[in-house]
Amino acid sequence: MSVIRNAVHILYYLFGPFKKMLTLYLLAVIALSGLEVFRISLVYPIINYGLDVENQHRLLDTFYDIILPSTLNPFLASALLLLLTTAFIAGFYGIVAYSGAYVFAAVRDSLDRRIFARLIGNDYSYFAAKKQGDLLYIGQGAVTESGLAINQ
Repeated sequence: MSVIRNAVHILYYLFGPFKKMLTLYLLAVIALSGLEVFRISLVYPIINYGLDVENQHRLLDTFYDIILPSTLNPFLASALLLLLTTAFIAGFYGIVAYSGAYVFAAVRDSLDRRIFARLIGNDYSYFAAKKQGDLLYIGQGAVTESGLAINQ
């Protein structure tokens, strides 16, 4: 149980400042999913009209009778509604994709700044005890030496 609790604390530390932004992004993704389902359901009357299937009175047919104008040809009205819905979903998808990239960049930038500020605040004894500099120096030396060996 403590492993899960520690994981939740880490996630809260990482994403805590972005609760509102992440909630809005989650709601936008859920709305986009609902719009995609609606768009797929708009194909149903087009297939019925194209195949000349006798419609049985169902819930979707009642819904389409409400939204589609009766003065137009039902096939054209359904196709027009599908086209408009697809254009709206494409625009909304662009907005959701941009906001997702923005949220990701904001979280990454904030985390980088917090980690850098914490490292800058440490004294010399922290770096002497951790020895990250030695590891980087050894790693860089190995890369340089192997590069020289390959060139010879």
